[in-house]
Amino acid sequence: MLRAHPSGVRLSIPVQALQLVGFSVGWRFVARAGFYVTAVLASTGFGFLGGAGGEFIAADAADGQLNATGLGFGLSVGFWPRSLKAATVTLGVNLLALFFLVQLLRLQRAQQQGHLQGPAV
Repeated sequence: MLRAHPSGVRLSIPVQALQLVGFSVGWRFVARAGFYVTAVLASTGFGFLGGAGGEFIAADAADGQLNATGLGFGLSVGFWPRSLKAATVTLGVNLLALFFLVQLLRLQRAQQQGHLQGPAV
């Protein structure tokens, strides 16, 4: 979203949308780029995952964790009577990605309505 340039906004929207939801239901999908705070609901409990990194996975899942391949670090805080590893179903919503996606969509709408102009090219 470099300086609210219309093409930067347009390209940033799918990047944020891709990071919005992660899940593990026998198949795992997780995408992260940058900081994340993810609210997690699993068959073994609920809580939050937070951290930073560049990670991605779309593959078969042996467990309910929302880990991925890449470089990153994180923290898990929540009520987990049993480990996420034992979960049969896990769903996570990245709250930071949701926040930035909403902001980008508002900015895009303002640009389309002519209320905001990107920098001159």
